[in-house]
Amino acid sequence: MSKISIQSKNITTLCSELGYSTDIVGRHPSTLRAAVKAFRKSFIEEGNDLPYSASVSPEAEHFALAFCQQRNRGAIFWPSDPNRTWPCWSSDQSKILESLAHIFALQALNLHRNILRKDNDNDKMPSATPILSTSPGITNYLKRPSDEGHEPERNTRGLSPESERIINATPIPPSGTRRRPAKNSGIAAPPVFEIAEYV
Repeated sequence: MSKISIQSKNITTLCSELGYSTDIVGRHPSTLRAAVKAFRKSFIEEGNDLPYSASVSPEAEHFALAFCQQRNRGAIFWPSDPNRTWPCWSSDQSKILESLAHIFALQALNLHRNILRKDNDNDKMPSATPILSTSPGITNYLKRPSDEGHEPERNTRGLSPESERIINATPIPPSGTRRRPAKNSGIAAPPVFEIAEYV
């Protein structure tokens, strides 16, 4: 069997090469995929190991051969038919076994990636976006009082005088609304700089 990259083909392409395509009535790729997946799970439970590092490995070839030999699946999935457009088990065993081994290896790789992805999700990767509430200058600004009508205290420590004026001129929206003030809030903040200085 030739050495090829594990991702040189995808499972859909391999199924199509084996005569399982959406174009062929009664030979949908999901039929072969489901059978291979169920067999792989049960065969692994019996103590057989399947690596995911190569498209064709001795273990993947072992899985492919066992799949075809058990319950006479080779002849059932690839019968000889005069009008067939797929490989036949009796004459194309090497092609079938090579493509099947590649499918087994790809399924093992996909399973390995899914496990890694779940592990990474469980590790709760730190966010790249800083959390605003940890900034000392706006901690109290973001807090909302429990009783209505009470103006929350704005901690402007660490802000420049210009920023302090803007913060103080911005009304605090009621709890549960957006933080952005209305377009016509009625409060005009003095300009931070004079436009004439830069013209």
